[in-house]
Amino acid sequence: MRARLARIMQNRDSYGPSQPSEDNSRIPRAREGRDQGESFESNTHARRRDNFRTPEKGTWGGARNRRGRITEALRQEHSEGIFRAIAIAELKGMPLNRFWTVNYEWAGIDDSEAAAFIGRLLAQCHRYARARGGVFAAVWVREIGATNGGHVHIALHFPAGWKLSGPKVRKWINAAGGEYSAKVSDMRPIGGRLDCARSNPGHYWANAEAMGNYMVKGSADAVAVELGLVTRKPGGRIIGKRWGRTQNLWNSCSNFLTNNCDGATR
Repeated sequence: MRARLARIMQNRDSYGPSQPSEDNSRIPRAREGRDQGESFESNTHARRRDNFRTPEKGTWGGARNRRGRITEALRQEHSEGIFRAIAIAELKGMPLNRFWTVNYEWAGIDDSEAAAFIGRLLAQCHRYARARGGVFAAVWVREIGATNGGHVHIALHFPAGWKLSGPKVRKWINAAGGEYSAKVSDMRPIGGRLDCARSNPGHYWANAEAMGNYMVKGSADAVAVELGLVTRKPGGRIIGKRWGRTQNLWNSCSNFLTNNCDGATR
């Protein structure tokens, strides 16, 4: 994946398709409600959910991600940005080692307020890492499911030796404005171990790329064809920012990725 992304960025100024493999390696898939086996067809009514709320003035995440903006699927630059963030994280020594699903609708967060909630949640993580002298990085994507409603998938990095207790995660969700319960949060290590990127790089990248495919499964039809996505599922009607990444994984790192991927085989 790193080599593919590097070649693409040498040919494009900003975004270019990463070509995820069709590796169906098992990933640490977080709980999404009682029915994880929903078919593409059975979940199409998620797109018809009436999630519209009268937007408030102001923006979240920039002018193109204003709080009242409504999208139905990930565009190509969104999906590519998610793959790029995964690769940049590892190259900068911050491999994404946890996969966290937060069902914010079950936590009492309206979809129109979800992007702001996620921002506050990630701010809690950042402050925790900074206070302990560590580094935090994350990429996330919002979806609306037929059974679990509005939720966010977050691939994140904390130092591998850190253990995150249930009470700590509960505190973050409550501090961000949600109401914690057992069904709201599920966090699992990517590759089965927090140090998988170091101890078994091949296994880590198989899982990281499969995770990326899973995170972009709500891409628009044309994007899914372009990227060769195997997993497909409507992401629902989202108000406001649909995906994001921490500043340390932003596009300014594209030259870093290009310059560090020559000869890479991943």
